[in-house]
Amino acid sequence: MVESAPPIPDTIQGTTSWLRILAREINTYVLFMHTWSAMGFVVGPELIGSLLELQDRIVGVRKDLASLEASADLNSLSEPVRDIADREETVFRAMMEEIRQFKDETEDLFPAFKLNFDPCF
Repeated sequence: MVESAPPIPDTIQGTTSWLRILAREINTYVLFMHTWSAMGFVVGPELIGSLLELQDRIVGVRKDLASLEASADLNSLSEPVRDIADREETVFRAMMEEIRQFKDETEDLFPAFKLNFDPCF
């Protein structure tokens, strides 16, 4: 199966909104990691590093977007934005693996997981 590239917006306003939502997702992941750490679950340092790297890239591109005029073309930022989209896909998969491990490791503590409880929500 060939995977298609993650879709990214083609306007400055759309890209700005997309990056804002992505930044909020990352903040939610970080909140989960803090909660899990407080419960004694160890989050992989690779995932933490990946999230911090992705967050840094998003902040940088958002600053660059803010400096563009509304009528400007996104061509100058297309490569960094595509890189963020690709990286987000990789980090999301790693996060889902962490969630699966969390569920597996805490199955005895939280029998509600047998009811398909998702630790994300």
